[in-house]
Amino acid sequence: MVDAQPRPIEWLGDSLERVRDFPVEVRKDVGSAVYDVQMGVTPPAARHFKGVGSGVYVLHAFQKKAPKGIKTAKHDVNLTKRPYKEALEKEKQK
Repeated sequence: MVDAQPRPIEWLGDSLERVRDFPVEVRKDVGSAVYDVQMGVTPPAARHFKGVGSGVYVLHAFQKKAPKGIKTAKHDVNLTKRPYKEALEKEKQK
């Protein structure tokens, strides 16, 4: 279901700065995917974090260089933990 109004977006940690450092084509892809999520559409490459409310939180941005298959590097997973806790706290305050 597509939302009538875009959901608010919150860039946590250094995610916005990291995205701004990506090549132009990658920034376009990220922007399009984030807008889809804001409008209630799940992009094919998106992964959900359960437990956070209806806002759109960008926890971390990185260039995926997995050493094996499609698994995300543990370092990048660990970098999402603090912003994820921050997102949970923001949801509690609403």
